[in-house]
Amino acid sequence: MIYLNATLQIAPGKVVEFDRFLGKEFSPYLGKLGAKFVGSWSTLVGSQSEVTDLWSFESAGHYEEVMQKIMRDPDALPLINTLNSIVMKETTKLAYPLRCSPLK
Repeated sequence: MIYLNATLQIAPGKVVEFDRFLGKEFSPYLGKLGAKFVGSWSTLVGSQSEVTDLWSFESAGHYEEVMQKIMRDPDALPLINTLNSIVMKETTKLAYPLRCSPLK
């Protein structure tokens, strides 16, 4: 199992809109493609309007497979456009759990 950690800078005043979009549209869509939504957190202390999402994939190859499906799917375009209208900046990290991690 590997994890995608995405840190997002949300446009001012759009955290509630992002939360709704992620829960009702984007997460279910990615779930159909094979990504597992682990959770999403809003930063309490630090940058305002910062959100961190965590997604799991079976392997790096599985992650690539899901990303390729998104690029080929015409139904993804409206979702990507909505995401781009809400998110100002995104930083992603692909990581694997250490042996001591309860998430494996």
